[in-house]
Amino acid sequence: MKSSELIIIAPDSFKGTISSADAGEIIAEAFKSAACDIGASPPRLSRLIMADGGEGTTAALGAKLIYKDVCGPDALISLKGEPKGQRVKGFFGILDAEDGITGVVELAAAAALTQSERRNPELATTYGVGELIKAALDFGAKRLILTLGGSATNDGGAGMAAALGAVFTDKEGRSFIPSGGNLSDIAKIDLSGLDSRLAGTDVDVMCDVKFPMAGARGASANFAPQKGADAAMVERLDRGLRHLAALWVESGLCSPDILELEGGGAAGGAGAGAAVFLGGRLRPGAEVVLDAADFDGLLKEAALVVTGEGKFDHTSLNGKAVGAAAARAKSAGVPVLVIAGAADVLPPELLSEYGITAILCSQRGAVRPEELAGRAKGDLYEAAYHAARLWYGARRG
Repeated sequence: MKSSELIIIAPDSFKGTISSADAGEIIAEAFKSAACDIGASPPRLSRLIMADGGEGTTAALGAKLIYKDVCGPDALISLKGEPKGQRVKGFFGILDAEDGITGVVELAAAAALTQSERRNPELATTYGVGELIKAALDFGAKRLILTLGGSATNDGGAGMAAALGAVFTDKEGRSFIPSGGNLSDIAKIDLSGLDSRLAGTDVDVMCDVKFPMAGARGASANFAPQKGADAAMVERLDRGLRHLAALWVESGLCSPDILELEGGGAAGGAGAGAAVFLGGRLRPGAEVVLDAADFDGLLKEAALVVTGEGKFDHTSLNGKAVGAAAARAKSAGVPVLVIAGAADVLPPELLSEYGITAILCSQRGAVRPEELAGRAKGDLYEAAYHAARLWYGARRG
């Protein structure tokens, strides 16, 4: 291998075990060690912190973090008052520019699956996300970037809206805070009390998936099972999101095509909710991060892209960081290696379509959940080391 060839190392986080930054460092060290051991030229590596709107996106954008205690996804909701119970150490990011402060609010800072112990999307709430948005506005943000991904929720962003002043009432006229399981109880939505500052605030929404809000390709069908839902719950959740969308349309808040909005299914329908409640513009989160890192420029010199995540499956190819990086690499003619903790078996033609050359799984054998965190980094290093030996050996041959 020529020493001038560049290897781009751009893994997403391995959720709950390894951050994107740490995963990139581990893979880089493995490639350096393998080159030394096999007698190959020292590699030229470029490490990128990756994210697609899920956890780590604020860090990937280089924002300064401001911490605030807010409601977590397992907070207990009731007919009156704020949610009680779980509080989490949330945060929002600040980006300073000549034209004013941009606040970066990461949904995963207040409503992440990793923060939820009960794993029940019918009960989980995005209320804390709304609290973080309000805190960013209080800080002086004139523009907002809301990043979606890694959620425990399925409430269409209604909990978030409630924290910002929206009022949801049932057919008896009683106000309540929505969650995924009680969306069908909403009879009326009143946005007259919504934080007035939102009207003058540009909101960009970074989505980690392209799926729509509801239906067979929607939030509930594709992601609620990962959050603890069984088949019956998935159907109830989907009905709730459809009911919420119907109310939006009846109230004149949006057009009927809201159900088809690309990215509307992000974070349990919060993508569509952000468009309606916040006036947000939805964008593929991974594309924003790749643009910020000048990924296309780096590809002009690259011989290989190494990416990865904790679980690789069909959703990885629909707006996630791994799929976005692979698609761009394919366009540039650069091979892509995916290292995942675990991976579903996907058709080879599908992998070729998205530009993925090979997939390696770092998890070795059956691992109990309580053992995963302790083994994840070592397993990733071993997988990356042997992948590097194979790459260097093939290039030398």
